[in-house]
Amino acid sequence: MSQVAVRKVDVGGPSLPERIREKAFHLFEQRGRAEGSALDDWLKAEQEFLSHGSEFVEKQDAFEIHLPAEGFDPAEVHVSVTSGEVTVEAEHSQKQERKEGDVQISETSENSLFRFFALPSPIDVDKVTAKLSNGVLKLTAAKAA
Repeated sequence: MSQVAVRKVDVGGPSLPERIREKAFHLFEQRGRAEGSALDDWLKAEQEFLSHGSEFVEKQDAFEIHLPAEGFDPAEVHVSVTSGEVTVEAEHSQKQERKEGDVQISETSENSLFRFFALPSPIDVDKVTAKLSNGVLKLTAAKAA
């Protein structure tokens, strides 16, 4: 199991709508700033924040989050926490080049992950751990005293 770094974030950060706006703009930029898909960008960004293929468990003294992160190395996964939120971001790109006869073949693949969790009660940001094992990221966040 590989450790993943957890970064504490000041509580005064951007609100959820602002974060969705930033993600939608990032998607717009990824598409080369082409006009005509603003609503699609917004809905995709919103979906990344609000729908999860993950498991969220509340225990007596902690929250546990398990989410699929297959294909990512621990260094590519970034976890940010405040006392009431957990954000997981990861990006992976791979480029393979080979030559077959007179033909140069270049293949590029990209994968990204973004998940946001609004917690039902405060956590101790100094007691958050994240581990990546067998394609699953397991986060444990101790509840605040």
